Amino acid sequence: MGTEKSTSSKSILQNDAAFRADFRQRYASRGAHYEEYEPAYRYGVLLRERYALKLWSDIEQSARRDWELDRPGTWDHFKEAIRKGWEKSLH
Repeated sequence: MGTEKSTSSKSILQNDAAFRADFRQRYASRGAHYEEYEPAYRYGVLLRERYALKLWSDIEQSARRDWELDRPGTWDHFKEAIRKGWEKSLH
């Protein structure tokens, strides 16, 4: 299990610049702060590791359910950042 965590951390660190660039392009003009969206990018990375052989369309509903357990009603606000984390983890 420690390996999974270090793999996640490594992937997040490797993609931090890409996540920040995506944030600036999509959300910064709305007055948002990266720290608000960083957990969504991180969650996307974790999803990719958990469901490595699945398609986004296969896991989106369960990802939403799990996300909203701790953050009710926020999926629609963060889903694009979550998906970006998922997609970037492919590279």
